[in-house]
Amino acid sequence: MSKIQFLNITTFIRMKKLHRLAILALSILCFQNTYAQTFEWNAQFEVIADNREFFSPYGFAQTLIGTRLKPEIGFALDNKQRVMAGVSYFLLAGDSAWASQPVIPVAYYNYHHKSLDFYAGFSPRSYQKNQFPLALYTDSLLYFSPVNQGFMANYDKKWNKFSISQSGMFDFFMNYDYGANEQFVAGIAGNARYKFLQLKNYYYYHHQRPAENERPISDNGCAGITGGVIFDNYMLTHFEAQAGVLSSWTRTRPEAHLRSTGFFADATLMLVKTLGTQITHYKGDGIFLPLADPLYRSGDYTRVSVIVSPLSKFKMNNLGSIQFRFNWHKIAGEWNTSQQLVISVKIDEIQKKSKMEIQALPPVEIIEEIYPEIPQAETPNN
Repeated sequence: MSKIQFLNITTFIRMKKLHRLAILALSILCFQNTYAQTFEWNAQFEVIADNREFFSPYGFAQTLIGTRLKPEIGFALDNKQRVMAGVSYFLLAGDSAWASQPVIPVAYYNYHHKSLDFYAGFSPRSYQKNQFPLALYTDSLLYFSPVNQGFMANYDKKWNKFSISQSGMFDFFMNYDYGANEQFVAGIAGNARYKFLQLKNYYYYHHQRPAENERPISDNGCAGITGGVIFDNYMLTHFEAQAGVLSSWTRTRPEAHLRSTGFFADATLMLVKTLGTQITHYKGDGIFLPLADPLYRSGDYTRVSVIVSPLSKFKMNNLGSIQFRFNWHKIAGEWNTSQQLVISVKIDEIQKKSKMEIQALPPVEIIEEIYPEIPQAETPNN
């Protein structure tokens, strides 16, 4: 046995022991003195259908239908802290086996107090309040990589008519063998708003260091700033528009950086929270980011979407949502189409609402007092 093989085996045994100790420690922390803690749970059910009819060399055609289950259980340590654990599993239609997709663990610590909402561990990406645009971060990551492995924080503060909202994240996609193979993303996205005016900011840095004798080390990132307006809850209408500059860079060491800059604009109009449209346009250098939507590599991209979102009251009560999008994509002068359906149901919120409605009902005695039983008329004898 060579020295390298021996070191690899030794490292594996040590890591296995460390994993067992970590699981034991986590179990002790989670379950000791549980009588003084509050049990919490949440569960979300999603159906996703995504059909892309692309003929452009910048995109690829696909039809995807799947169901995601996201149950979580845990304990509230106090009114500010909680520890949660669960899974995020994507059932993909057409798989030969029901468990062919990996069951992704969810386990995180959450601290929420006033303006700060902080997560540490394996937390769902959807908990990041301010997301990056598709030009920088493709929505396919939410399908197959829905969990942030690291740290995430949302900060919201309001002073009279001025408000600020920022989301930061540090995500380890991969980190093992003492850093010999690592990949992470660190970034921030958010906005500053005064009345109906808003300024949005985006930035992230992506680093990938493959194992030895594989691809060279690569770095890439982006930054963007846009300005615009937002009108919300005005006659049950939502309108938001932004325009600005997106800049990106890529580098494969030891080569020089390849930089790109372009104009980015986006506008969304929703009528009665049910029917709407969204128009997105990018013009400039191609964006060659590994995490970005590949359609933006064309450097000349426009998307027009028609949005149908029925059951608006269901969404307003935070019970879930149903949204259908029909998209037209103009990619370097060529039109393509796609359709997307997302059904989301928050099972825990529905259960809580039903429980509250039952508790709000008056006692049986009061009901009988208000609505006394009507005596039945006697049937005359023949």
